[in-house]
Amino acid sequence: MVSEADTYFDRRAKALVFLRLFFDALARRDWPTVEKSFHPSAALFTESGSGLPAFQHWDAMASILKRWLELPGIRKLSVRLDDLEFQVSDGSAIVSLPRARNRRDSGERCIILTWDGDGWLIRHLHLSRIGIDLVDLAAN
Repeated sequence: MVSEADTYFDRRAKALVFLRLFFDALARRDWPTVEKSFHPSAALFTESGSGLPAFQHWDAMASILKRWLELPGIRKLSVRLDDLEFQVSDGSAIVSLPRARNRRDSGERCIILTWDGDGWLIRHLHLSRIGIDLVDLAAN
């Protein structure tokens, strides 16, 4: 639980644990864990040209993400959790891709977490930035 007494490092550590469990659930195809990792009003973003709207609410994307998770083959994400950058505040965590070499700015934002009182939940997820490609599912 994130409380007022938690330090930045406590909140960051809890966000890291949450994301480790989420990434592990994706790798294990554990839909119940993946599903409960999302805030009910989460927004998911796809790459333009995927055949899907660039922005969708969780309730519209959950079934598509579940179908992707159930596809045969190896689930390999394009990022490693240890390479991501975190900016954590009291009730949110912004997770960005690693910055490009010799850049002062952080990398592209890929995940925003929110604290809901019981734990961290995904509020925004840029699917293609972490390697989730839904192009083949757009027509189905």
